[in-house]
Amino acid sequence: MATTSSTTYASTIDTILKKKLLKVADGLTVFDKFADTDVVGIGAGGTVRVNRVLRPAKKTAASVAGTMITPDDTKALYSEYKDFEMEIYQDAFSFNEDVNIQSFLSKASNRKVIAKQMARSMDYFAAKKVSTGGLRWRIDNDGTYQVQGAADAGSSKVALVDDALDEADAFWEGGYATITSPESNGYDECSKVSAFTASSDTATVDFTNALAAGSKYSLTVGTGLAATDKLTTDGLLRAVALHELLETERFENGILRMFLHAAQHADIWTDTTFKNSAIYDDSGRFEHYRIGRWWDVEFLISSELYREDIDGTENQSTGVVHVSPIFGAHSYTIIRFGMGHGKFGVNFYDVDTPDSQNITLGKTFLGWKCYVASGVLRATSIVNLMTGATDLGITV
Repeated sequence: MATTSSTTYASTIDTILKKKLLKVADGLTVFDKFADTDVVGIGAGGTVRVNRVLRPAKKTAASVAGTMITPDDTKALYSEYKDFEMEIYQDAFSFNEDVNIQSFLSKASNRKVIAKQMARSMDYFAAKKVSTGGLRWRIDNDGTYQVQGAADAGSSKVALVDDALDEADAFWEGGYATITSPESNGYDECSKVSAFTASSDTATVDFTNALAAGSKYSLTVGTGLAATDKLTTDGLLRAVALHELLETERFENGILRMFLHAAQHADIWTDTTFKNSAIYDDSGRFEHYRIGRWWDVEFLISSELYREDIDGTENQSTGVVHVSPIFGAHSYTIIRFGMGHGKFGVNFYDVDTPDSQNITLGKTFLGWKCYVASGVLRATSIVNLMTGATDLGITV
């Protein structure tokens, strides 16, 4: 029969089962391990401000002989805040009256079922933010649907104006604009394009600051991508070269990280160059993620990656565009409201008194809740490679 003593049951859950569940869940999450993480003392609905220092523009000319630097000549080390909203992630599991939840969770394999569901949920939340907040790049490098330019005077933080954008209305809608020049406002930010007006050459965006004239940007939309636009080593090399051009800070041992969807992984094995040089790691460092290495990119294979339709609409099940983030260190952040439960920031709650007239209609249940904020700190430190993939025939 179900446990009915709330005092004994709650104490057991709090002192034993919660700790075991959290330990398993923390071992299963992988996006946390590559993020700048923090725990803050605010709750749901709060805004977390993260300060970031932008890269100063380089000097391109020598000073005149005998010239002294004065305070008036100094360059401001520009910093800005990025705001991230705390959001609630939670779920609950109920048990019928013939199940003793304490006995159920005492078994490690049962705990892992719940812990893995938590980890998958939190990883997808982070994957979505990373995949929609970094520099987009098409595997086919199509010059029609992927352009670079410089903003005209009159651009604002909600409007990217460039008279070179002479495409039809709505052409860039659903795409992504990234500011790539450190000399410009909005540098290292990416914004989804919500509209494009041909008559004014204007893409509607949402940056932190108004764009200055000359702000260099990259603009990409998924139109025309198909399943046949598979991941290739040529595409990976171009993405790595972009990171080299943008001077992305790398992880220890000089590597970049990458996530692959299982379908992309199957496709790239048809690339002979990859087949002859890829190395796999069976150490189990990241629990259920399979790890490989090609060139100086360490990749992890998952089914939880972000997918979308060619118009930019999220479609996790059948979206033809598979977005694979390739990123360096300090490129994104995950922040949790700690609530005294450590880095993972999860609190468990339970109802174990069937006679308490609770909304579970007499069932015992265990729930988890996490207050979390996530966002990209450096958009140009994440190259989100947009590819198609051969359909594996099932959805998850």
